[in-house]
Amino acid sequence: MSMRADEIEREIEEARAGMTRAAAEIERRLQPDNLIDGAVSWFKGNPQARAVIDEVTDVALRNPIPLLMIGLGAAWLAYDFSRNRPPAPSRAPAPNPVPPQPVRHTDRPAPAAPRDMGTPAPTADTLLGRVPSNESAAVAAHVFAEAGMDGRSPPRGS
Repeated sequence: MSMRADEIEREIEEARAGMTRAAAEIERRLQPDNLIDGAVSWFKGNPQARAVIDEVTDVALRNPIPLLMIGLGAAWLAYDFSRNRPPAPSRAPAPNPVPPQPVRHTDRPAPAAPRDMGTPAPTADTLLGRVPSNESAAVAAHVFAEAGMDGRSPPRGS
């Protein structure tokens, strides 16, 4: 049993060492100097990339005003951003001063609002002109069943 545990530990250490080597290689490749060197060597060794660079340079030299305007716009944007940087958003949610109340679906009237809170807001039923019913759900179900509108029995009179 301990032989198997030793083997598993060795495999874990080998995997950990391999991951450490891979992370170090990725970090080395992503260093700015290495990225720039890689881009320069790619452009030097790629005739299509060199042709694109030559064309862009030629267009920029033939049309310096648009290039100058783009540069001024980018500089203005950077300057404005550095002067009027908005505050970083807070990671914590804003505190809610009034906790939400649970929604109750009953046929009983809602409790009266405390006097210091003023007139309560109208409910959806009030806004739609519906009158609250004093019937219970069982009575309503019985009425629907008698009318044949419960989905199980055929309507009366048919």
